[in-house]
Amino acid sequence: MKQNRNREESLSILKDYCSRVELFGIYNHTLFESLKNAYPLEFYYYTQYTRRYIQSRKCALDKVKLDISNNIELILKLHLEQNDIDQLNEVVKKIEQIYVNKLKQSKN
Repeated sequence: MKQNRNREESLSILKDYCSRVELFGIYNHTLFESLKNAYPLEFYYYTQYTRRYIQSRKCALDKVKLDISNNIELILKLHLEQNDIDQLNEVVKKIEQIYVNKLKQSKN
């Protein structure tokens, strides 16, 4: 497996694998699993309109939630400055804005 694969190439391969009906060979399966783990949000996005990968999509979503939760927990255990709080508030506002925008899109 190519260790220095760049992000764009990796995402291109992941997108291609997500669109296939079936993968053949241990190399392809191993690469697909590693790409799903490395890019869970992108995997979730690429498979949003398919009935395949239901369990993998749930796992990807759980991984994203856990990663975010763990990072926030680690940050909050450290000594915080006002700048840190401001940055965290910006992240929360950005997430809320994405949600509001998606709600507006779904109503149209």
